[in-house]
Amino acid sequence: MNKVTFRDIVNVEDKLLIKKILERTTFFIKEEVDLALSLFDEYFDKGSKSGYNFLFILVNEEVVGYTCFGHIEGTQSSFDLYWIAIDPKFQNLGLGHKLLKRSEEIALTMGAGRIYIETSSRAKYRPTREFYQHSGYNLESVLKDYYRKRDNKCIYVKRLS
Repeated sequence: MNKVTFRDIVNVEDKLLIKKILERTTFFIKEEVDLALSLFDEYFDKGSKSGYNFLFILVNEEVVGYTCFGHIEGTQSSFDLYWIAIDPKFQNLGLGHKLLKRSEEIALTMGAGRIYIETSSRAKYRPTREFYQHSGYNLESVLKDYYRKRDNKCIYVKRLS
């Protein structure tokens, strides 16, 4: 039996783990990986003042996925899920749902009323959009040609209680 645990303490070594996980998914271009790592750097420099929170999911003490989420400045109780990624070797095992659920629970304790998630409309992201929908997120808005021509930004929201 595999032991699944969570960790919200961030270590300097986690930057390389995040990079490897994001690259292994093959979903993200270099600029997106760089952006994710810049959020890590900002958190590591400023801690909670950065506005970013990290949660790692581990299987048998090995980090296999993570989320980055935080309160949206200027709102009363809206949060963004900036990143969620599971190493492809560990996908389709329910770990993404467990990680997302635990992230939502933590956000709720921090005062979250809603969580927003953005993703692409490209065919490659269909499983991602289905994952969000199966996790209780509703498509709130579509911004046409946001990322590039025929690549819309899909914004999902979940109301927490």
